[in-house]
Amino acid sequence: MKTLKDHQQRTTIETDFTRSMAVDAGAGSGKTTEMIERIVNGIMQDIFKIENIAVVTFTRKAAAEMKVRLISRLQECISKEKSSISRGNGFRVLSEIADAQLQEHISKEKSSISRGNGARVLSEIADAQPPTKLKKLKDQLSKTVSAQVSTIHSFCAMLLKEMPVEAGIDPDFEIGEDDTTDFFEKVFGEFMDEVFKKGSEDSAEIKKIIEIILLKSGFKWEKEYDNDSTPTIKSLFRIFIDHRDSKLAMPEYIDIARVKKEINGFFDGYMETVSEFQKLVDKLEILKQEVLSINELPADVVYKDYTLKMRTLGGPKAKEFRHDIKDAFIPIYRKLHFSIKYPHLKELYQRIEFLFKEFKEFYNEKLFENGILDNEALLIYARDLLKNKKAREYFKKRYTHLFVDEFQDTDPLQAEIIFYLSEKQGEFEDTWEKVNLQPGKLFIIGDAKQSIYTFRRADIEAYQKACDKIGRDN
Repeated sequence: MKTLKDHQQRTTIETDFTRSMAVDAGAGSGKTTEMIERIVNGIMQDIFKIENIAVVTFTRKAAAEMKVRLISRLQECISKEKSSISRGNGFRVLSEIADAQLQEHISKEKSSISRGNGARVLSEIADAQPPTKLKKLKDQLSKTVSAQVSTIHSFCAMLLKEMPVEAGIDPDFEIGEDDTTDFFEKVFGEFMDEVFKKGSEDSAEIKKIIEIILLKSGFKWEKEYDNDSTPTIKSLFRIFIDHRDSKLAMPEYIDIARVKKEINGFFDGYMETVSEFQKLVDKLEILKQEVLSINELPADVVYKDYTLKMRTLGGPKAKEFRHDIKDAFIPIYRKLHFSIKYPHLKELYQRIEFLFKEFKEFYNEKLFENGILDNEALLIYARDLLKNKKAREYFKKRYTHLFVDEFQDTDPLQAEIIFYLSEKQGEFEDTWEKVNLQPGKLFIIGDAKQSIYTFRRADIEAYQKACDKIGRDN
């Protein structure tokens, strides 16, 4: 993984096209500028053409800004090339151009050149019949307007529009709004209507899960007020849709006896630390026995913290200790709580898995009926399309180089798409982790410290895995 530390590294980033790169750097380090320089240098060195690359960033605004910066940078290169021609390189350049019309123009203007107007004349000639390099730059500039610089979702939509039959979708599909709340609310209502009106076996099972399992596990039907943090049926279904390509992770078994042994050692260690405060030690012994005696919990309690109440025992001198032991006890108690509730949680997860599958299928059917693909569907269909060998090979050739900005905001599904497209020609792996990268094809930049994975479906682990993989492949 590269970091932007000095001039030598920046030069490598801008000019080394023999290997793929992952650049991790903080805000204000100029990493996006380095990406633009790499793209422009690739064009100048005939490594690739603008129409054969894809630049992916996280928002439409960022994509628009990226395109403007690319256009501006190419315009600078054109101005520099024109200036170079007009400053005295014109005769050499012109002598290399076997163009009869251009040579005739030169002949007619010889007297004007000899009188000192050479720079003006050569500049006009260059505009009339650009030398090869200048012509190439102008051509690339004109194509930058329609270049593939977009969000990952727009990029996926383009892939699907190009091969809708292979993707198994309506060629005239519409892209759903970024905010799918209204559509979700409508589909959720229709699903519940079917569940509670139909008498099928599946409907009966779903009713049982909702009425008996979820509501008795502490879920509410919906929020009672804005800041209500109680989990709701509706919010659970929303999670299903936002992560419908994921699999539900079943709870892992934790042995109660092992947890209680850990709790026993926890209290004994802390009691030894404050042995000078006998009353506090006695209270900790009582609390220990109280916690160790917990063998069952109410079925309708999802989770509730257990607070160690020690009042002011030990006085001011033990104040910091009391705070420390309370904080340290929280994760241990959660482990005990989970181990006790495990049988109930296992059953709950199995039933939720069934619920997940049923609602996901229903939601996808409604998308299909309406000819709509929302952001998640765009990613899923694009990924599935790239699991078609013929389609993947076509798009690997179509896009010779990929550039991804703000990669720290990428989730595993998006990473899968990017790596499938960056795979070596002629190879076809079934998972992105196994993909062998085409040398120099992929360039990603990001900043792990700026990851917004906490409130979007981005995954910092996917970012780290991608960076590590690029490092290994090089």
